[in-house]
Amino acid sequence: MGYNRFGAGANGGSAGDGELPAEEETVHALLGPAERLLREGASAVALVAELIAVVIIALAVVMAVWRTARHFLGRVHAPMDRVRLDLARSLALALEFLLAADVVRTAVAPNWDDIAKLAAVAVIRTGLNYFLHRDIVEVETEARGTAFTEPQEPAQEGR
Repeated sequence: MGYNRFGAGANGGSAGDGELPAEEETVHALLGPAERLLREGASAVALVAELIAVVIIALAVVMAVWRTARHFLGRVHAPMDRVRLDLARSLALALEFLLAADVVRTAVAPNWDDIAKLAAVAVIRTGLNYFLHRDIVEVETEARGTAFTEPQEPAQEGR
């Protein structure tokens, strides 16, 4: 007897006792453990990416607090923009790891709810990353402008 994709016989009867047809049972037996392994592997990769993000943020905050305290205690007179820039770079990097974790989790077996959540998280994190990067570039440009200004050549007439 042939089976259609719903497990019913060609004549409309069921495959019997709710069991899968032999071909589908074999495929399920082969793919079941592989799918489970893939899910567990993806979950482990996502967990590692999230752990890396947490470590980056924790270290960045500790360093920023340390450098800020040294600045305000008068031991170092470095510009505070450097502390802000380093913290912003670390946060941007951590956001990339968190986004990667979300992508890996969603890639395994997404449903529409997971995809919508990923899209919302990606938009928010990408926006945060964009504004952090813009601030970094702005501060670096200002720092370069005050540290060194190229002499302006006088305008040449007659050209």
